[in-house]
Amino acid sequence: HVPYRGGAPSVTDLVAGNLDLVISNLPECLPQVQGGRLRALAVTDTTRHRLLPEVPTVAEAGMPDLRITSWTAIQAPAGLPEALVERIAAAIRRAAAEPVLVQKAGELGFSLIGADVAQSGRFVAAEVARYAQVVAAANIRPE
Repeated sequence: HVPYRGGAPSVTDLVAGNLDLVISNLPECLPQVQGGRLRALAVTDTTRHRLLPEVPTVAEAGMPDLRITSWTAIQAPAGLPEALVERIAAAIRRAAAEPVLVQKAGELGFSLIGADVAQSGRFVAAEVARYAQVVAAANIRPE
């Protein structure tokens, strides 16, 4: 494990030959893969990625229990009035449905979901619980 301050510096070091392997978000490494400077070995999601259909999933590559899905959520302070939360969430869902944004996000490797507040909360809680189990099982300690 080599700690980095983000994915881009680790991808830069991988291209330079300073690292042997990086697990990175697709938008950080896609241009390097498409340009032939990096080789994608597997995707950590449950299905192959539409931009790299020839790259197997980690399950297909022999690691069926490994699943790391990259996601981004827009957060707000706790205690924000519910009406304001819903108004902001509705605006975000409208923006996420705009064709130009959907197209640009897709070109970068993102899939815009636009989940509602309750769905997002359940998803984040499930991810926190899942990673807590991984950390406990591997006896991982903060550095």
